[in-house]
Amino acid sequence: MRSTPLKPHIHDTTHQNVEQDCRMDHDDMTEIAGKNRNNIEPTEQEIYVKWQLPGNTDSSNAKRQLCTLIATLLIEFPDRITIIDRKHREWSFKETENEEKFTKELENIAIQIHPMKNKQNNTIRWIAITKTRSATTIPEWKRNDQFYTCATEAKAYVFPHPFAYDEWDIISIGFIKEVHTVHYPRDTLHNQIVQLLSQQEPNPPAFHIIPQRITTLDKTASTKAYTIQCPKASARRLTHLLTHGPFRNEQNHMFVPFRYKTENPDLFLKCIRQQNDVYYKTWIIKLEGFTYEAMEWFKGELHTIKGISHIVPSKRQDTIGEWKVLVEQTKCAYIHRNLTKEWKNMIKKSLQTSYRHPQQHSQCHPYPQKKSASTKNRNQTQTLTAPCCPSEQI
Repeated sequence: MRSTPLKPHIHDTTHQNVEQDCRMDHDDMTEIAGKNRNNIEPTEQEIYVKWQLPGNTDSSNAKRQLCTLIATLLIEFPDRITIIDRKHREWSFKETENEEKFTKELENIAIQIHPMKNKQNNTIRWIAITKTRSATTIPEWKRNDQFYTCATEAKAYVFPHPFAYDEWDIISIGFIKEVHTVHYPRDTLHNQIVQLLSQQEPNPPAFHIIPQRITTLDKTASTKAYTIQCPKASARRLTHLLTHGPFRNEQNHMFVPFRYKTENPDLFLKCIRQQNDVYYKTWIIKLEGFTYEAMEWFKGELHTIKGISHIVPSKRQDTIGEWKVLVEQTKCAYIHRNLTKEWKNMIKKSLQTSYRHPQQHSQCHPYPQKKSASTKNRNQTQTLTAPCCPSEQI
């Protein structure tokens, strides 16, 4: 359960060297030498985990359910997960331990459970935050059959907690329109919002964005969008910042407060329909072979073409330098033809611009093998080969 110090090394003076046969049988040759040379052991990280339990029970039963969940998790991942309780005690399961005895001992874990209440002062859910040191991820926990079954039966939810240890009362204050969760990377959007908030306040409140299903009050319309979450104590302040300053500009008018559900339901419904249009009317042109530095130079050329709304990295940017150019559906064919026709000139022009800044050019070379530009929507994919690599133009 808890780590113990190693016993001091004792040298056995009576030990005698004995010759042994070290020849390997065929049964011992279980894998080819060097087969796992590229395998990297997962690194252990310390994270905060949020546990959410239904509120139709009292605090003692809720804690008992949580202890059962944690015990199941630790047993299913022996020596890979450590829970640190409020008394700074470390709890982990070793394969040599007895499961029943470990589960019984875990009932003494020091965890604080907080009630989430509605306007009628009724507890609707129980919240607990744990400090966890793990070599696995939460998605891996959910893929474990035993833990998943236990969490489903308890109607419990497990989330990463990006806020402080004692900030447990987290609420959703609104959603972001004009960008869809399918098209736009979450980290990119988060960084853009932080930059806009920093123009008003040097240290803006902490927040987190997650993809969620948004519905109207009567549930007649819904959409998928990024929701902004923050501690309840800073909700009013963050809402004010997201609706003032640079967010007043038309190009940055993206935040829709959830209070519009009741205060202005017609406007809230209109925003949901606009968000659905973003998904159906946005097509994607993919470019491959660009680092972040190279794309900074190339964006200037791309934005000269009308109809391009956003240029964002894809999930494969780190491996093949892939970027997504989000365009209007009606102008996609025109933009694709333009890129095909002017590709060489655009690459050459962006290189000429980058070489005017030699101190930055060393980091602006794209990936070694030039890639492709493609148009893609949900129903069709077309690909054309890029004519050359910028590094080959020199």
